[in-house]
Amino acid sequence: MQATDSIQIRPRSQTPPPAAEACLRRQPSENPTDAELLAQAAAGSESAFSQLYRRLGNALYATAVRLLHNTEDAAEVLQETFLYAWTRAASYDPSRAAVSTWLSLILRSRCIDRMRRREHQRKMRSSIEQEKPKSYCDPTGFDRVMSQQRHQNLSQAMERLPAPQKQVLELAFFGGMTHREIAEKVGVPLGTIKTRSVLAMDKLHKDLTGQPRRRAA
Repeated sequence: MQATDSIQIRPRSQTPPPAAEACLRRQPSENPTDAELLAQAAAGSESAFSQLYRRLGNALYATAVRLLHNTEDAAEVLQETFLYAWTRAASYDPSRAAVSTWLSLILRSRCIDRMRRREHQRKMRSSIEQEKPKSYCDPTGFDRVMSQQRHQNLSQAMERLPAPQKQVLELAFFGGMTHREIAEKVGVPLGTIKTRSVLAMDKLHKDLTGQPRRRAA
């Protein structure tokens, strides 16, 4: 990673602190200090800021790589750091910290923010994975769905039977009664009960399968 030659953005209009104004009042030198370059940048000098970027960019980039363990993220954080420094150059006070320290603090803050976003995204992905319905991966899930569907179809077919035939099947299957017990209970001949049972079974089979029921010879 090499620092680029310039950053194409305009500084905000701010009044520099007294210490920064003092840097501006000095005569330009062939080898200006970091504070002098940043003071000139605060006054609108892109060339001064570009020189500061080339001077400190590589060291700050190395710090970002060490913290983030990712070169792309480090490059983005470096750009964010110098963008902030360019727009806030007039707020820098050389009496409080060296320019390299000031920029390093900005860069570390950006790195921490990025690491927090990474952790938040990781937790979100983990939460989404845990909330996936287990039935999607359950090999018996389809069988359960089909069983429920068959039960629903049978219930609907039972409701379409004539009441006498439905009564016989309900007493036989759900009540566990024999044909003779059903005949005695409802007060009709045993033969009638058997006929109703056969007709009901034929209708259910045809309703559920679409085919007539075959009877044993």
